[in-house]
Amino acid sequence: MRIIVVLLLVLVFVTGAAIADSKYEYIYRQMTLEYEMVVKRTGSLDDLAVFKGTVYNNGDKEIRLVEVTVQFLDRFNNPFKEVRYYPVKYYKYIVGSAGASLEAEYQIDFSYICRDCPIEWFHNFDAEITEIEFVKSGFAVEHLYNPFLVIYKKIQSIKD
Repeated sequence: MRIIVVLLLVLVFVTGAAIADSKYEYIYRQMTLEYEMVVKRTGSLDDLAVFKGTVYNNGDKEIRLVEVTVQFLDRFNNPFKEVRYYPVKYYKYIVGSAGASLEAEYQIDFSYICRDCPIEWFHNFDAEITEIEFVKSGFAVEHLYNPFLVIYKKIQSIKD
């Protein structure tokens, strides 16, 4: 009986590790992040730092969550602050969800105001996609209209 339990635990661990590896491999091979920091001029005394970018899903899987991590670096290139953004965050059962899934061969533009980050920090920073979740097969995703995040179909005619 103990052998069966141990084998089941090993199977669960190995399966979980394989899923994690496949997610990070998908990020590395099939996803692209383009980004920039811009300063938004306001009528008040303080200008706002805005993190803008585009996430590309070049693969064949639909994604329901994308986490982008921005690391602010000191003069020795050591990170001193991390900020996480979720340009794709879809949950079916949340009414008025602020996002939609990212289909295969689509891209999504996003922008976030970083209110607790001084503009001086944006001279040395790095950003990367750090986490994704796939839409499970058989999971019907109802795409919601979101005026802040616009999903563009990649233009196939450019390839032709």
